[in-house]
Amino acid sequence: MPQTSEAQKSSQKLSEIPDLKQHAEAPKIAGYMLIKPIGKGAYAEVWEAIQLRTRKFVAVKVFTKKSGVHWFYLQREADRLIRLDKHPHIISLLDADLSGEIPYYVMDLAQEGSLEKLVEGGRVPEGGKGVQDVADWMEEITQALQYVHAKQMVHCDLKPANVLLDEESHVRVADFGNSRV
Repeated sequence: MPQTSEAQKSSQKLSEIPDLKQHAEAPKIAGYMLIKPIGKGAYAEVWEAIQLRTRKFVAVKVFTKKSGVHWFYLQREADRLIRLDKHPHIISLLDADLSGEIPYYVMDLAQEGSLEKLVEGGRVPEGGKGVQDVADWMEEITQALQYVHAKQMVHCDLKPANVLLDEESHVRVADFGNSRV
């Protein structure tokens, strides 16, 4: 049943999030408010965003090139994420539109960032807790890679920049654009 204009206004108010605004340089993607850039690669930019319907913070990977080898990697990465969606230490694909004017896909936001940024920023815990954290991360990376290999895939680009940490400091392996089957 279609919404009345009053119901639409009420729904729109629920979607408005105070104190957050779309970044001036961010592309406009229906259903998402892109707040700030969190990464940039050869063929894509990653933005911290809010999914307006759920108010969930997510990461939106927006593709800046829609042809050539980069486009092939984008499509392959989306396909790989679909195949690997059931593991707690692999980033999850939540939404995608590869055929629109602005191709993108949406993933879980790993709020603590990458291991690379953690080390560069000098935020690695020291002492016994730091050693235990690193041991836990190595175990979680191992579990993720075992799952990837069980799916007959190889990551091919595992590095600290592609190992993300969620809000509970658990590993989420990302960036499967170079993976092989």
